[in-house]
Amino acid sequence: MESLLKVENLNAWFDGIHALKGIDIEFSPHSVNALIGPSGCGKSTFVRCLNRLHEEIPGARAEGKVLLQGKNIYGSKVDPVSIRRKIGMVFQKPNPFPKSIYENIA
Repeated sequence: MESLLKVENLNAWFDGIHALKGIDIEFSPHSVNALIGPSGCGKSTFVRCLNRLHEEIPGARAEGKVLLQGKNIYGSKVDPVSIRRKIGMVFQKPNPFPKSIYENIA
């Protein structure tokens, strides 16, 4: 069975700090997964890379492959908003995008 989501050699940086190093993981369809770890270990950064929110942070960048149903979400013709519709994130605190209230709700 093909992976629903496959991460290959994912690396992420914040202002030159190498936060995620060489992450490889696969998520199967119809499975439940949990990311568990202490505060500051990179759980939110990892999820932000999966839904392309990481690139919204000034000075942040990511490298590697994230394949959603076999397609690289970081491809040049992939719309980040379409990825965020498929891979969501629930924040501990309200975290609006730098847009209008209407656009944040929509």
